[in-house]
Amino acid sequence: MKYQQIDPVLFSTNRARFTAQMKPKSIAFFNANDEMPRNGDANFIFRQNSDLFYLSGIDQEQTILVLFPDAPLPKYREILFVRKTNEHIAVWEGHKYTKDEARAASGIQSVYWTEDYNSIIPMLMNHCETVLVNINENDRFVSDVPYRELRFAQQMKAAYPGHHFERSGPVLAQLRSIKHDIEIKLMQRAMDITEKAFRRVLRFVKPGVMEYEIEAEITHEFIRKRANGHAYTPIIASGPSACVLHYTENNRECKAGEVILLDFGAEYANYAADLTRCVPVSGEFTERQRDVYNAVLRVMKAATKMLIPGNTIEKYHVEVGKCMEEELITLGLISKEDVKNQNPELPAYKKYFMHGTSHFLGLDVHDIGDRYQPMQPGMVFTCEPGIYIPEEGLGIRLENDILVTSKTPIDLMSAIPLEIEDIEELMREAQHHVVNVRLLIIILKYGILNYNASATVNDGTCSYAAVNLPLTEKTLLSSPLIDETSGVEFVNGKLWTFNDSGNSNSIYRVDTSSSTVFQTVQITNATNVDWEDMTSNDNHLFVGDFGNNAGNRQNLKIYRVAIGSLAPGATTVAADIINFSYSDQTSFPTEQNNNNFDCESMIFFNDSIHLFSKNWVDKQTRHYVLPNSPGTHVAQYRETLNVGYLVTSASIQKFGVIALIGYDNSATRPISLYMLYDYKNGLFFNGNKRKFNLSTEFVHGQVEGVDFFNTSYAYISNEKYVNGGTVVPKLKTFSLEPFLPAAFMFSKPDAEFISNSTTICKNGFIAFTDQSLNNPTSWQWIFSGGTPSVSFQQYPQVQYLSPGVYSVTLIAGNGAGFDTIVKANIITIKDIPAAGISSNGINAFCTGDSVTLNANPGPGLTYQWKRNSTDIPGAVNTTYFAKLPGNYSCSVVNDCGATLSNIINLTENAIPLVPVVVTEQSLVCMNTSGISYGVYRIMV
Repeated sequence: MKYQQIDPVLFSTNRARFTAQMKPKSIAFFNANDEMPRNGDANFIFRQNSDLFYLSGIDQEQTILVLFPDAPLPKYREILFVRKTNEHIAVWEGHKYTKDEARAASGIQSVYWTEDYNSIIPMLMNHCETVLVNINENDRFVSDVPYRELRFAQQMKAAYPGHHFERSGPVLAQLRSIKHDIEIKLMQRAMDITEKAFRRVLRFVKPGVMEYEIEAEITHEFIRKRANGHAYTPIIASGPSACVLHYTENNRECKAGEVILLDFGAEYANYAADLTRCVPVSGEFTERQRDVYNAVLRVMKAATKMLIPGNTIEKYHVEVGKCMEEELITLGLISKEDVKNQNPELPAYKKYFMHGTSHFLGLDVHDIGDRYQPMQPGMVFTCEPGIYIPEEGLGIRLENDILVTSKTPIDLMSAIPLEIEDIEELMREAQHHVVNVRLLIIILKYGILNYNASATVNDGTCSYAAVNLPLTEKTLLSSPLIDETSGVEFVNGKLWTFNDSGNSNSIYRVDTSSSTVFQTVQITNATNVDWEDMTSNDNHLFVGDFGNNAGNRQNLKIYRVAIGSLAPGATTVAADIINFSYSDQTSFPTEQNNNNFDCESMIFFNDSIHLFSKNWVDKQTRHYVLPNSPGTHVAQYRETLNVGYLVTSASIQKFGVIALIGYDNSATRPISLYMLYDYKNGLFFNGNKRKFNLSTEFVHGQVEGVDFFNTSYAYISNEKYVNGGTVVPKLKTFSLEPFLPAAFMFSKPDAEFISNSTTICKNGFIAFTDQSLNNPTSWQWIFSGGTPSVSFQQYPQVQYLSPGVYSVTLIAGNGAGFDTIVKANIITIKDIPAAGISSNGINAFCTGDSVTLNANPGPGLTYQWKRNSTDIPGAVNTTYFAKLPGNYSCSVVNDCGATLSNIINLTENAIPLVPVVVTEQSLVCMNTSGISYGVYRIMV
């Protein structure tokens, strides 16, 4: 596979969710897709059965998955059969899964070769009652070919006609429609690749290009980014071809003045992206094309907002139709009279917008799901309105992929250019290589900054417009003791600071509510050349002596102090020393306040120290990384961000949100803060970026320290400032909560629950109590065998109508994500006893003897024996020794009720009294000791 191995927890979770809904004594089978013949001796490229992949992660032909939760032996509860390889296959076809590799990919421990299937399955079939078969139930599926799963179902019914057969499809449709966090990430990867292909196309399109050449550019980008390929046959439809909804010939020349409709999407790890964009062949839309495009865009934006929990596809399409109706009237394509006289079954807008607006998306581009079920968090839909005007040779369709959440929908394709101005500017750049003001804005927007004011998830290049961020004054700091406070850092909930630039080599623990200094600790082996910032990890506090206003320092240091040595009462500590230099500084001239190698900021992240330079010349900041261990190191350059001010302090909170604070030394002395998050691969500047204006130094002084106290609340310190007025040292606070997605402020839930009982009688109710941590806001319960079988309440009550042992699944969600817990076989539903009695094989006894009667044993049962329907006093054990003839039965009782057993009639045979001459002997009775008694025929 081209894609990287997927965390097997996805597939283990999927199997647990599926088996939790299987009936007792059920077995389920899932087969790999056929290897489809193409022609001659060639096959089409193999694509795995989506359901098998969803449950196993195995992407190989001739694979079979068997799930049997009630198997007599644990090793048969999950079985994976994979194709056995050999040298010939390895040479001609390549590597196949080993058993260990299949275990690692799927999380299934019982792995056998496919050739062992027929020796294992017949034995298991004797222990099951219901067989789940997996036929294709996608309502768009039509095929004349008897595919593997269909043939398998027919063969199983013929081989096991006594079994009960059911479908796995309804359960899988429900489960697959709600995506796991890992699935969302895989889909996002497919969309990221799709974005790269679209940007490539924008650079390529021009008059005279053939549609298939555009398709080739897309394919090139897909393969080079490790996609499986296309998630579906791409539509590259220029001019009038765009009015053919499923046009796939892609063989027409793209002509000047036309619009090209591009409908394509990458498939990564079998997960699909689905994008549609329309671009002008000549690089600019005509006025009419622009009007139609913007009409579709307005409908798309309105429709996206409707993809919320509780809505249904059917209701949603009705509302989208109303939006489209208004746009078509404005465009002059239909009239109000057309709407007034329309057939409700065929609205007037359908003439120009004849398809649905959304479909499920996932492992299949038209993924399975119940369109009549209310939308739920975790579902992913396309949003793709369109207007098609054959008489004008113009078709416009726009499509993004949308994640439903408990709050607002998340556009997973928000990073892909959509607005007319953005598309035209990017095409103009490629076609004319003209750099102008507008182009520079677009480069920033989609290259470095990618501004999107409504973005919550991005491709690693999003930014936002700058906004004002208010500061709240917390307290004064002790003056003159720490008039030149620089870095601040919370360690175990206590705030520490120090002075910079040649001051004492001491750090101070300060009160956040008053100017009190609780503790002063001297670092005995340190010199304060120019201390500038602090950071910490679980074990150490780091003090950065790397201020470099002149740019000529070659003695840059970081002092590493053990946190354990900062106990209350401590007055001195010794530090480990980290010496370093910059990888890109080769000369050290003295350039006071006129160099790019000053530094006043650092954070600790992923076991390394990260520095942010204070560039006096270009007012950018460079990101460097160095080890946190003592010794001499080189800080390696990573990336640059054009912040537009001098960065003086940095902080990072637990979910990776970074704050960079600083000031501009221009006449107005503005203070600014950058918030960085949602970055990738430790490159902090390739993620979401939001800039805040924090007034000026004339109001807040020269800011020198920033540190998060929790995930959204942070402290800022300033040193004493004298410039046309005096600002004394203070602590101030701010909150980033209004600007951060939930996933960056709190953890996703840790799902947990309890029930008020785990054993009840049938028809009874069990109350479940959610105990999930981290404040979940949504709950999906799956109750195998329960009524209801699914609940979205926090504290549901469930009734069980049938005896058995059942599993319970809880999927807890909040704005940060979802967590699933499966408690297997924790609910026991009891029935009244299955009473029955038996004798020791003798229903007649001789006088003075007895017959042993036994009742069915079981835990928690009590017994009352009866003779001729009357209780026998004291006969309350499992066994009763009957000595009298009569009709015997036993009433068996548990806490669910009583059942009367079957009746055994016992008769008595007496011993003959008169011995006579033996002429012929026959057996009359035998007592329980095996002694026989005879009766004799008398000779007269």
